[in-house]
Amino acid sequence: MQLDYCWRNWEQGDKLLIIDNVTDYKQQVEAYLPPDSSEFKILLISQEDFGLLLPQLKVTEFNLDTSIELLKSLINPERVDQEIDIAEKICQKLGYLPLALESVGTLLYNDQDLSLTILLNRLENNGLGIESIFEDSWDKLSEKAQKLGCLLSLFALADFPGWLVKSIYSHLYSSENGEIYLDDLEEAISELLRFNLLQRRNKEIYNLNCLIRDFFKSKLESLINKDEIKQCFVDGMVTLVKQFPEFPIREQIKFLFPVVINLKELVEDKNLIKLISNDDIILPFANIGHFYEAQGLYDKVEPWYQKCLLVTKSRVGAKSLQVAISLHNLATFYNHDPDRYAEAKDLHYQSLEITKKILGYNHIQVALSLSSLAGLYANNEHYKEAETLYIKALEITTDWFGKNHHKVAIILASLAATYNYKEEYDKAIYLLLQAQAIYINLGITQHPELTTCLNNLAYSYFKKGNYDEAEKLFLQVLEFD
Repeated sequence: MQLDYCWRNWEQGDKLLIIDNVTDYKQQVEAYLPPDSSEFKILLISQEDFGLLLPQLKVTEFNLDTSIELLKSLINPERVDQEIDIAEKICQKLGYLPLALESVGTLLYNDQDLSLTILLNRLENNGLGIESIFEDSWDKLSEKAQKLGCLLSLFALADFPGWLVKSIYSHLYSSENGEIYLDDLEEAISELLRFNLLQRRNKEIYNLNCLIRDFFKSKLESLINKDEIKQCFVDGMVTLVKQFPEFPIREQIKFLFPVVINLKELVEDKNLIKLISNDDIILPFANIGHFYEAQGLYDKVEPWYQKCLLVTKSRVGAKSLQVAISLHNLATFYNHDPDRYAEAKDLHYQSLEITKKILGYNHIQVALSLSSLAGLYANNEHYKEAETLYIKALEITTDWFGKNHHKVAIILASLAATYNYKEEYDKAIYLLLQAQAIYINLGITQHPELTTCLNNLAYSYFKKGNYDEAEKLFLQVLEFD
């Protein structure tokens, strides 16, 4: 009755009624609204998602300009303009998060003598109670949503796809048919979105605000099963990196990018990296190096191969197979730098010696080392040495895989390239036709190694004066590109 009287006797004119911190629309708001025909406009502020019940404007994260405008709307704009540089630093420190900006604005409004400079200093020292804003939302989350938030705090501070979250989360919960944990995951994601603790950039792409990420990290450390969640993240990333192609092609690079970003986050965390087993410790470093090398980003490659060598030596000893592979990766990277010929050769022989001692003389890893060393010799015009090593590598690889295998095709093409350098074009053509036949038998119609094979075959035909065949192959290669 009292509310009805207020609605009827309020001063004439348009009015805006703001109702803050709404958690239950039907119980807290619906029964108390003014008549539909009144002049009131209603704005509800809530962390809840009311679905189709009400028209909504979802606010997750501002940019610098909108953050400054919000501060100006909460306090005297002149206070902001007088210390605009400090105001911008405050907004940046708060990650442009509306909840945090509103809290700071309220503090400034209530203390008119508080300068923005002093406020920034307090913010950097103790957070000004921003954490309490997140704490209120945390208490409303289910246990599975809390665990997901803690798991996401281990992700890199960058956008991440939903498929990556599902892949990692599957190591935390499992079921016979795999359906239970996925249902739980969808519900947990919905909760985090509803409470503005997770942002959806677009379909199946998410982001965690830096302040919320730090909050979730602190919560993770307070959990009894924190080690289980950390191990889940590490195991999930290792499982993914085991599926990496050795040198990803263009179509795969975009897909692998978020995995690489999070791999870097993992190996740069001194606590998380300890959770990677000795057998797997080489994988993140080597595959990050391969990822950049496949894109031609050579300035980023060497540091990862060097880190790989240092970490594997520290973890498993200087005479381990992991160290041999690390030496091989670094040596192979140096193959194309004539100024590092001696260094590359030394690394190759170190790798080869360790590999032979551990695996024997006829292992496929030995063949890989011989082939890479042959490539170094060929690049530096030591063709006789290169030929001998390629033939030995071809023999081991054929014994290991059989004649109809793409690794056999790769060595055939490499040996043929050496014959091209020696102007022995008939030998080169013979080997390249064998390599081409293997790719055809395997159903491989487009691949960088096939492109190289056909390009070299076209070159051989051209040098032999068979211009028609050369032209056909060159045009085929152009179609690949």
